[in-house]
Amino acid sequence: MDSKYSRIVFSTILVSSFSFSLDISKYNIGTLLDVTKYDNNQYSIEVSTNNKPIYYTPTTTIYDINYTTKYYKSKFGDIILYDLSKDDRYLNAIDYNYIKFSGFLDGCRVAISDKSLFHKEDNILLSLDTNNSINLKYIYNDIDLSRLKYIVLFQDNKKCYIDKIRLEKTNKNSYITNHQKKALWIWNPKNKIDINKLKKYNINKTYIQIKDGFETLLGNLNNTNIAIFGLNGSPKDIYSYQHLKNDIKYLSHLKLNYQSIVGYQIDVEPYLLKEFKTNKDKVLKSYIDMLSSLSQLCHKYNLKFSVVIPFWFDNIYYQNINLAKIVVTYADEVVLMSYRSDLDKVIDISKHILAMGNFSDKKIYIGIELMPINDEKHTIYKVIKSDGCLTKSGFLDGCKSLKKIREYTIKGTDISFYNQYHKLNDIDKKNIPFKSFQGFVLHYYDVLP
Repeated sequence: MDSKYSRIVFSTILVSSFSFSLDISKYNIGTLLDVTKYDNNQYSIEVSTNNKPIYYTPTTTIYDINYTTKYYKSKFGDIILYDLSKDDRYLNAIDYNYIKFSGFLDGCRVAISDKSLFHKEDNILLSLDTNNSINLKYIYNDIDLSRLKYIVLFQDNKKCYIDKIRLEKTNKNSYITNHQKKALWIWNPKNKIDINKLKKYNINKTYIQIKDGFETLLGNLNNTNIAIFGLNGSPKDIYSYQHLKNDIKYLSHLKLNYQSIVGYQIDVEPYLLKEFKTNKDKVLKSYIDMLSSLSQLCHKYNLKFSVVIPFWFDNIYYQNINLAKIVVTYADEVVLMSYRSDLDKVIDISKHILAMGNFSDKKIYIGIELMPINDEKHTIYKVIKSDGCLTKSGFLDGCKSLKKIREYTIKGTDISFYNQYHKLNDIDKKNIPFKSFQGFVLHYYDVLP
């Protein structure tokens, strides 16, 4: 649950600051690489998340879509495609609840397609209400709302048209969540836990790693009205997770005597594996198979299944399916590692998965980092040649296969609340307009001030 990895990195190579060999040939020309320098004089190299995004977020809720029409003749009648994409990016409507159409639609059918559906020459037929609108919750399971490609109008024998669409949200003030209560990660159950400190921070749930000391701590917390999740996981568990299954069975037996046990949480971060860069689909298939198996086992033993993921999982796809959506489907609750010390930024980077929780009636929690985090100096390079690169002094400056694009610094104080704990008081005052949001999880007990 390293906060750096939870923010940006997919696969990292650590190297010294004096000399190293970097094989550029495995990267396509035009790829952006993010070279990060840390305070301990180490570096990492990773594919930059500053590459062009696959979708765009609307800046207005009303769209005049007449200028992007395509007409086709078919055995079903005339078909009009209204293109919702811009500059090869797809419309992201995941934050909205309704699409409303204006124009003339009497006697005609309307469908919608996302990127993957369109490639299959398929679409989802919409059942519009009397206001010519559709509740997006009804189509959430069938379509990727973050990659909408076309509105499809079947004219049949009528001359219908659409001139505008409107994206609408329900009243955000109807989702005011009281998040005074908080959850907490405990990685070292053998350490003495101060119950009064838990009360001070209004802790009503803990995620405790299952290892030596777990049962002792369980007994100490048994009469405190604090819900308990067992916790375990590491990246390599996607290939062999029998011990995680054993954890679930172990918790089911303990639950007979400890009613405070309510579930099991996994912190398995597959993007930390080297294979994630070279064979991402294989890694993700194993990860998803593990999620499915553990979810079924938890439900068999009447335990809630909780999964920890980074906020950027909504930008990862497996077989054209959004990875965050897959996780939300299998989990009873999801904890997002959205580590920022500005709550507005926390909400901004979490909102898409919070919206997924809304659509699927799942619970979403947001992790808050308390550990000290070093500043990171990032340099973005573009691959301009496919040959190797070697430098003996200065980092990458002598490399003729890369072109420096820009530099920026991420401050540790922008990520963690360390030494700015007074700001924690503000998180209880902020309304987060998603009914899926259930509260914050503090990372972790040993660094609580």
